[in-house]
Amino acid sequence: MVLRASGSRWRLALAAALLALLGGCSLVGIAYENADLWLLHEAEDYVALRPAQRDQLKVALKNRLEQHRTRELPRYVEFLDEALAAASDGLTPTEVETLLGRLQGLAAELVAGTVPPVAAALAGLDDAQRAQLAERLRAGDRRYEEDYVLPARDARLAKRAKAARKQLAHWTGDLTPGQRERVAELVRAWPDVAGRWLAYRKGRTDGLVALLQRGAGKAEIERYLESRWVRHEGQPADLERDVAATRSGIVALVVALDGSLSPAQRKALLDRIRGYRADLAALLPRGAPVVATTAPPEAAAVRP
Repeated sequence: MVLRASGSRWRLALAAALLALLGGCSLVGIAYENADLWLLHEAEDYVALRPAQRDQLKVALKNRLEQHRTRELPRYVEFLDEALAAASDGLTPTEVETLLGRLQGLAAELVAGTVPPVAAALAGLDDAQRAQLAERLRAGDRRYEEDYVLPARDARLAKRAKAARKQLAHWTGDLTPGQRERVAELVRAWPDVAGRWLAYRKGRTDGLVALLQRGAGKAEIERYLESRWVRHEGQPADLERDVAATRSGIVALVVALDGSLSPAQRKALLDRIRGYRADLAALLPRGAPVVATTAPPEAAAVRP
């Protein structure tokens, strides 16, 4: 079971596009085969690209997708094999912690591999494009504030519980009233970090905008993106602590729900995992190993 944390659209887009394959898209093959075009569309929603810029980014994203298919996609299949084995007889906290770490590692690897073409595109923007991008990034921060910071605490917690129930039900089928209540109870216990995460987001945005405005080159932009978007460095200690506590809360939630699954719900969970596993395995290049021999890099903590 995968819980996606809410966050910015500007997360080097590929992470959202490909993690969606493990979190709800029923048209896995179509989504994967067209991920590069979707990413290009997302980029153009932030910046009006000139024809030459668009062509260059299109080629870079297509190459990145092929790289992902060859080098990384086998690990998604391996991850689902591990999830299936663990969920077959009931999930333990250690198993959920391990699976969550693996999934975050896959996401970190995916985003890190996408940083170079994104950095190259950003380094080639002109003044008008930089201004447009800055406004779009700051608009995203304002939307996050409106959705997750400004509402009253009870409203924020209710929204978070509703999102968790929806995501869990995708994997298990409809939750019982008791399960829904238990989900809400556990989610309410998670730290409320939205305000501090907003401050971190704004600082991250301001740092990137400053780099672009002074004409930083690809290498410097790439280092910044890797630091702040991939590893999420520079967080204050209290935010790091509470993000870690949120991760522990997610583990506890998954274990608690798993322990309450009916036979029909467990069957639905296992069937869902098998379905995604089969869909992703069918996308592997011919002759590619189904089980990877190397592990992805360590992931940053769960994002709020």
